[in-house]
Amino acid sequence: FWPVISRSIHTSFIVKGRKNPGQHKRIKAHSLTHEDKWTTDLETWTENNKMLYSPMDPEKGVRPAEIYYGRANVRYPPKKLYHVAYIVKGLNIDEAITHLGYINNKAARTIADVLREAQEHAVAEHNVEFKSNLHIVDSFAESSGAVKFPIYHARGRMALGKCRFSNYYCLLREGPAPPKRPKLTALEFGIVHLDELRNRKISDGL
Repeated sequence: FWPVISRSIHTSFIVKGRKNPGQHKRIKAHSLTHEDKWTTDLETWTENNKMLYSPMDPEKGVRPAEIYYGRANVRYPPKKLYHVAYIVKGLNIDEAITHLGYINNKAARTIADVLREAQEHAVAEHNVEFKSNLHIVDSFAESSGAVKFPIYHARGRMALGKCRFSNYYCLLREGPAPPKRPKLTALEFGIVHLDELRNRKISDGL
């Protein structure tokens, strides 16, 4: 009787499988240590704010202000952040923040915070009169590396986990957002594709 019971009861307290809740807490705690290590210094991107342009003819109007802003080392995968960044491209900044409020994930919350910071930065540093008079010219994300850590499985096996980081870039311009371009139908896309094929140049051909 006792030998059968002893074989069926697991007497070890060290359980390192994927179903162990302690492992997920450890991974989450490890990730949270990198949560607040982001900066707004994006090197060459933010240095574009120091660019000086030649004077414009007063008859042509006033050059609109341009604000290069972003956030470096965001603890979020770049593939997931890029999709949300593409949604707000070409929108008014207030409209973009409203859109992001309906998306329930960390990427939307992060981009909304960056856009609010960019609004205040535009008013304080770039002499923008109305912070709502801005539209998003460019919005994208890139990878900024990853921190590797072990994931423990049963029977002493291990896997490699990655805590991924991203850089988010946005370019704001003073003035109303441009009108949206009409979407092409399938037939119009086909005509454009055929025109591109007909205009091909075959190098080293006869």
